[in-house]
Amino acid sequence: MTNFELPNEKEKLINTNQYRGSVLLIDFWASWCAPCREQIPKVKKLYEKYKNKNFKILTISLDKSKEKWVSALKKEDMLWDNVLESRDFSSPIVKEYEIISIPSSFLIDANGIIVGNDMTITELDDYLSKNLK
Repeated sequence: MTNFELPNEKEKLINTNQYRGSVLLIDFWASWCAPCREQIPKVKKLYEKYKNKNFKILTISLDKSKEKWVSALKKEDMLWDNVLESRDFSSPIVKEYEIISIPSSFLIDANGIIVGNDMTITELDDYLSKNLK
């Protein structure tokens, strides 16, 4: 996993180093992305199921408008860490992760190794059920 730091909705910088030792789903999305918004309820169910088993989620919004992003966070009630990358697809982070479209996600194991990319909810659930205690 490439480490980076981005601001959350309260302007606090979130650094990916803080997730070392946890299984982490990094999910790139945006408030204007209908497929992104459609998968949020499924991700919420997964989060509720595994949040007490060392599973974390970090969503990275590629919104240019902080207001639209914050509004979407409130509407979707996303209870995990959320950060904003307002440079959208021109971001060095987006380029590092080779994001060409969203939604796009990466599953990172406790050692910081990418173990999955754009996994389905079923694939994520299978992995988490086998690898989290």
